[in-house]
Amino acid sequence: RYVTGNQRSNIMAKKPPAKSSIMDEIREIESSVEKAMTDNFSNVIMVPISDIYEISLASGEQMHNRISYSVTEVKELAGNLKDIEPNGLLGTGLLQPIVLRKNGSRFERISGFRRIEAFKINNALEIPSIVLNNISDATARFMRNSENLKRENINPYDEIYGIIENVALSLSITFKEAISFLNKIKNHNSGKTSFSDHDKQMYISVTDVVRGICKYEVGALIERLVILNMNTLILDALKENELNYSQAKEINKVKDDEIVKKLLYFVKNKNSTVSELREKIKELTQSDPKNNDSFVKKALSKSSFQEKDYKKLDSGNKARADKILKEINDLKIQLEELIQ
Repeated sequence: RYVTGNQRSNIMAKKPPAKSSIMDEIREIESSVEKAMTDNFSNVIMVPISDIYEISLASGEQMHNRISYSVTEVKELAGNLKDIEPNGLLGTGLLQPIVLRKNGSRFERISGFRRIEAFKINNALEIPSIVLNNISDATARFMRNSENLKRENINPYDEIYGIIENVALSLSITFKEAISFLNKIKNHNSGKTSFSDHDKQMYISVTDVVRGICKYEVGALIERLVILNMNTLILDALKENELNYSQAKEINKVKDDEIVKKLLYFVKNKNSTVSELREKIKELTQSDPKNNDSFVKKALSKSSFQEKDYKKLDSGNKARADKILKEINDLKIQLEELIQ
């Protein structure tokens, strides 16, 4: 059914009642969208592509997509749509409508970026859409993240960012507070801190949200927080899906950017395993002059072992210490002879 111009119908047109949480609102929206999809697409309308914008947040900023899309993928989708026409949704070749929210006179995209771009390639002027009313910024952001997290080829950085943002949105806290609490869980699990009653409730909520939106348990999610603070060179490679999380974690142990670049090139062009990567890291860091300088400085630095510490040892450990000190002295003599 084509509906254009002033003849636009929307689902959830009435302002929904207050919800106990964003998750309740999401469930109601999902139910409404599912009904629209199964009820002969009665609430699917054709919206001019020129009328569709990116979401403008209350802060005045645009909501970024945070997902890298392959141009090749979009072109393939455009070709597939051409092959399916005139079948598919409303004769467009599309099997699933995009989801928009109505914000004043604007239609703002919640999901469907690749489908919109494919329609543009095919010079289509309109696209089948489900339009939602009274959708808050937080809910729109949650829905956008959830859509992206379903993608099979989502890169590790976008995945972890989207998960944490959805945790923050569902608990009505900031992104920074969500990371802070996840780290608190880590410290609690290692016995470094304890939970208050509020923390215990928060932990239950975080666990429920994480299980509902991604494949990870909370512990695995916490382990991946390191991604957010990785070297920017590694982050750029992660965003382009040029390496996986395990490879990124190994390379992130290297502090020299030049060596990092060589390792990224090695992974990208050799399709190396983590084991092979570790060998390459060992090879490059051991041959690095900067690394050698650091080793020499450390080796020649003053020992922290003092005479007062020696006197505290029992007779057995004193004998062991005497033997070690003699070996050190012999090695020092050899070193002096080598330098001379």
